[in-house]
Amino acid sequence: MSKLRAFRTPTPAYIFLAFSVLLLLASCTKEPETFEELKAAGIKAYTSQRYDEARTFLTKAAQKKSSDRELLYFLAVCYQRDLILDSAFFYIRRADLLFPNDREIASTLYSIAPQVQEWQAAIDAIETLIYTGDPAPQYFRERALYNKNLGNMYLAFLDYEKAKNIDSTNPNRYLELSSAAAGAESLSYAIAILDTAIDKFGVNDRFLSNKGVLLSFQGKYQQSESILRDLVVRHPESSEFNMNLANTLGSQSETVKKKEALNIYMRMESTTDPAWKVDSLITSLKEELKGK
Repeated sequence: MSKLRAFRTPTPAYIFLAFSVLLLLASCTKEPETFEELKAAGIKAYTSQRYDEARTFLTKAAQKKSSDRELLYFLAVCYQRDLILDSAFFYIRRADLLFPNDREIASTLYSIAPQVQEWQAAIDAIETLIYTGDPAPQYFRERALYNKNLGNMYLAFLDYEKAKNIDSTNPNRYLELSSAAAGAESLSYAIAILDTAIDKFGVNDRFLSNKGVLLSFQGKYQQSESILRDLVVRHPESSEFNMNLANTLGSQSETVKKKEALNIYMRMESTTDPAWKVDSLITSLKEELKGK
């Protein structure tokens, strides 16, 4: 007959040990609660590429302290990694305002701001990157473009001029500079830049097209029309050249010119990018030509 093993009541020492193990296990699985715990958990999740989880921890940490540099930076890059760019911009811009001249923050702001069309923030980031060591010339054209987008045409002109001066063998730099000069309401200088480019590089259709448009803006329609007609004869398939000629014709007072412009617009309507708003131009010209 088998002997039954006697049941022994656990000793107090055993109970204490078991209870201590349970407490230790509980502490190991305890959810982060303090600011430092939440921030550490968020950064750990970020380094493991669990960006959604990282955002959850970091957002909770931000509710406790919203001005921590690391917190704002990692929140921004977490959102950036998942292409939630509006939120990424919000946090990196806040970090940039709280911690000016921080190169790491500025570099991230520089990559995010243009994607959400925050042009001034992009310019601010460029200024910090230059201030902290980057050579200014590498940013001339970008800064010019962002100022142009903001309507700061004179500032754009200055940077395009600097870009042209260090890359004077590139025809595109003259086109950019001429366009900026026109935007800054210096049409005569804009045309002079194109004439300089023609003298330097020879006759170029883009130079001629831009010059024709600028002459039209000056009210020199005969000169403009002569240049643009020649371009259309040589490149009848070009929507750009046809559009420029039609615009010049439509700007003139003679009925025959307006009718020719209307015919060009109607011919182009079905094959032209809607952004050019050819349909609106057609409607406007038809109104002008009523009764004529």
